[in-house]
Amino acid sequence: MARSRRSTEGYKSLQGLTKAVVVLEGAAIVAFIGTSFLGSKLGAAGILAGLIGVPVLGFIVFLVWVYRLHHNQRVLSRTTEVAPWKAVAVYFVPIVNLFTPYKHMLHAWRQSGLVVDERADPPVVLWWWLLFVVRSFSSTIVRFATGENFFELVYSSQGALLGWSLVIGFKARFTVQLVRAFTVRQELLIRR
Repeated sequence: MARSRRSTEGYKSLQGLTKAVVVLEGAAIVAFIGTSFLGSKLGAAGILAGLIGVPVLGFIVFLVWVYRLHHNQRVLSRTTEVAPWKAVAVYFVPIVNLFTPYKHMLHAWRQSGLVVDERADPPVVLWWWLLFVVRSFSSTIVRFATGENFFELVYSSQGALLGWSLVIGFKARFTVQLVRAFTVRQELLIRR
C-alpha cells in the first residue's frame, strides 16, 4: 500500500535565497574590511556603499528568506502560529524587535525537527540572535554611552576595529549556519 504524501503545494525552496544570504554576509565582511583600509581613498560614496549599502541589501534578502522560511513551515507542518508577514514585520517594531524575531526563529527551529534536546535552546539560534542585536544596535549603544559617533570611534582605534570585525564575522558565521540548517531540513522534509 502506498504511503499518502501530504500536499506541499505552495512550498518554495530556500536554496537560492540561502546562497544569496551567504554571499551577502561574505560581501558585508569584505566591504567592512575594505572600507577600513581604503576609507580615505573610497570617498563618501564608497564608504556609504560598503558600510550601509551591502549590509542593507543583505538584510533585505535575509528578510525575504525569513518570509519564505515561515511560509514553508506553514506548508510543511500545517500550523498557523507564525504568519510569514508577522515574522518579517517584527524586525521593524521597536522593543518587540529585541526578542520576538528570536522567539519566531526558535519556534521554526523546533517545528522543523531540528531539535536535538527539547530542554535546551539550540546555541546557533541564540548566538545568531545575540550577534544580530549587537550588530544592529551597537552604533546606538555607543552613541548613547559615550556621546561619540560609532564609526569615528571604531576607525580611530585598531582594537575597536578588530573587535567590530569579530562581531561582523561571527554574526555572519552564525547567520550562514542558521540559514543552511533550515534549508537542508526543509529540503529533507519536502522529500519525505
